[in-house]
Amino acid sequence: MSSKGITETRDDRSPAGGWQAPGESAPSLIRQEEPGFARGVGLLGVFLLVVGALVLILGLRGNPFWTRYMGFSVLGLVLGTICLLFHAVSEKEQQLRRLYGLLGALCLVAGVVFMVLPLRGISSAWFFYGALALMLGLLFLLSFLRNEEDVAWRTMATRFVGGSGALMSLIGILGSTAHREFLAPYGIVLILLGLCYLWSFVALQGTSDKIGYYAGIGIGVLGGLIILSAVLRACFDRGYLLPTGERLILLGIIHVLLSVALISEAPFVVLTRREVSSMFYSPMVYFVLVGFTLIAWLGFSDFIRRVVLVQNMARQMSGQPMYEPIIEDYFINWQPVVAVVFMVPVLTMRLLSEERRTATLEVLLTAPVKESTVVLSKFAAALIFFLLAWLPWGLYLVAMRVETGTAFDTRPLDSFFYALVASGAGFLAMGVFFSSLTRNQIAAAVLTGAGMLLMFGLFFAWRQASRDWGQTDTRTLLLAQVSFLNLWIDSLSGKLIPKNLLFHLSAAVFWLFLTVKVLEARKWT
Repeated sequence: MSSKGITETRDDRSPAGGWQAPGESAPSLIRQEEPGFARGVGLLGVFLLVVGALVLILGLRGNPFWTRYMGFSVLGLVLGTICLLFHAVSEKEQQLRRLYGLLGALCLVAGVVFMVLPLRGISSAWFFYGALALMLGLLFLLSFLRNEEDVAWRTMATRFVGGSGALMSLIGILGSTAHREFLAPYGIVLILLGLCYLWSFVALQGTSDKIGYYAGIGIGVLGGLIILSAVLRACFDRGYLLPTGERLILLGIIHVLLSVALISEAPFVVLTRREVSSMFYSPMVYFVLVGFTLIAWLGFSDFIRRVVLVQNMARQMSGQPMYEPIIEDYFINWQPVVAVVFMVPVLTMRLLSEERRTATLEVLLTAPVKESTVVLSKFAAALIFFLLAWLPWGLYLVAMRVETGTAFDTRPLDSFFYALVASGAGFLAMGVFFSSLTRNQIAAAVLTGAGMLLMFGLFFAWRQASRDWGQTDTRTLLLAQVSFLNLWIDSLSGKLIPKNLLFHLSAAVFWLFLTVKVLEARKWT
């Protein structure tokens, strides 16, 4: 049978006027979109930097009109630098991105020059400016390397970053080992800056690369050398261990832990890296960092006004020296306490509730990892970020030490650090537990906030109990052990009693144990 299908009728006649259809060609090249918004932000940053620098220069020359606006000039310089960094991260045009790379190298050179100036008898405040320039140099170099495609340029800049970090770390270690007065604050700043540079070098190379892998191991070896040098020096000098040797050992432990975090493939380490990275993709985390930094600035300004100026002037008039430790009034104030009460719920509310809401927790638990590993990794990531948020509080004290050139007792900072780790562990473990109970982040934050307010209220209950029942009553002593503010006050006065840390560490273990049991119970529901 013949097919009755419909066939297409072809018209072989040539079109009128001799017109021919154009032939097919390859797809046209798509022009890369230029970062117009980022460039506008960059121009705004240049304008703010120029205006802020002019006002600052005129104010420093003693012009009374411009002196009153010096605070706004500093704000303009800070905002201008942030705008330039935003543009540097987004800019992909070759000349502009390499210009930012050159700016980063110049900042690094300027930082080295500024740090050398105090050794020539010039004001020690230049050391702080040098550290700030070195940090800006690293940020601009990382922004440049983010978009650089030429292998030769990337290799040169990456090795420049790694070499600079190794040099800063070695100078900080050798100087702190030879002279105990060099460690605080100069040695600590140099070692931490060198660690940031070395960390960036490993991240740029990648641990899959042989050089990056061995550099990650080298960070751990460097940490071991720091610990060994501190122990050996303490064997020959009994007064070196506290506080200089102890601080060096702590810095060495940080190097070792970072090395393990970079190169280890253990499930706990991998999950912790994943959780820390996911935190920095959340805009809420940046609000916490910026807000906590602003609160630290307010607290530091209030501290300067109340203690360093008013009380110091009164004691100079009476002929008495300023009392120590001065930092007790810096941390025991309403700003840090209220900030912690609100920060802990924000940090922990999404850790497990978001995983439950998006149904990724089930996928995670089907992997060959234990529930305890999942819980501990999220807890460790939250604790790392919690301690990172406190970094500006310490940096303000470093700036005050370098700017004034006057030493103050920094040993209570060591005991306060241990107290902060213990109390923060208890807070965050409680937040992780409440986050495991519900899919709603707001509900988890409310429950954690209620727990934080209860912990905060225990201090006032202790004060009332001490008036009603006396300081030596068992109930009063129990409230003192439970209240984290009592722990902070004791540690900032230079007293660190291990039994005072026991409740908060036990609370952290208790809450984490309950969280693991909650996740295990989900297997049977």
